[in-house]
Amino acid sequence: MRNQLYLLALSGSLLAHAASAQSAISSSTRSDSLTSTASYNKKLVLPIKVWGPERRVLPASQALVYGSSVGTKGSVYGHYMRLANLSTGKVVLLDVKPSMPTKVHDAFCYALPPGRYALYKYEYALHKTIGAGYGATSNGMVPGGGVEYYKKETYEADLYKALGDGLPLRARRYEFVVAPGQLYYLGTWDVSKSDQPVFRNEKLQLDEELHGIYKYIDLEKALVALPQ
Repeated sequence: MRNQLYLLALSGSLLAHAASAQSAISSSTRSDSLTSTASYNKKLVLPIKVWGPERRVLPASQALVYGSSVGTKGSVYGHYMRLANLSTGKVVLLDVKPSMPTKVHDAFCYALPPGRYALYKYEYALHKTIGAGYGATSNGMVPGGGVEYYKKETYEADLYKALGDGLPLRARRYEFVVAPGQLYYLGTWDVSKSDQPVFRNEKLQLDEELHGIYKYIDLEKALVALPQ
C-alpha cells in the first residue's frame, strides 16, 4: 500500500512538472535575437536588385546566389524573403518570385554581402477584388499582405527554452553562409505550407533552365548552400 501511495505521489509530481513546463512554453513570446534586433525589423526595406544575365563577371566583394521558389501565395507580384545577415547585423530583402523567363521554376539571382544569413520571414502581397460599386472589375493590392515567420518550431526546442537552457540561433532558424567572390546555389524554396518551408536540391533541373539565360555564369561550379 505504501509503495502504491508513493507511486501515485511520484506520478502526480511528474504531471505537475510537465504541466508547469507546458504553461511556460505557452506563455513564452518565443522571441530570439532576430525578433529583438531593431535593424532586422525595419518596416521600410527596399529589395535588392536582381543580378541581370547580361553581367559577365562575378562580384569580387560579394557572393552571387541563385535558386528558385515554389508554392508562393497571394498575388502574382510581391513575394519577399527577409534575411538577417548575422555577420553585419543588417537585413536583406529578396524578391523570390521575380519576372524571369523560366519554364518551371520561379528563379532568382542576387549578389549578397558575405556572411552568415538566417531566414527571418516571408512577406507577400494579397489580392482584393474591387466590387462593382466602385466602378472597377480588376484586382487591387491589399496593403501589408501576409507574413510568415520561419522558425524551426519543435516541442523539444521550446521545452529547453522554457526550462532555461539557451539554444543557439541555428537551432531556431534556417541558416546558410556565403563568402565573397563565390557562386552559390540556395535550392528550391517551397513555401506552400504556412510557416513550414522546405528546401530541396534541384540544381540540375534549374541549371538546365538557366543555361540559356545566364550565359556568362558557370552554374556547374556553384557551391550548394541550402538553408539548414
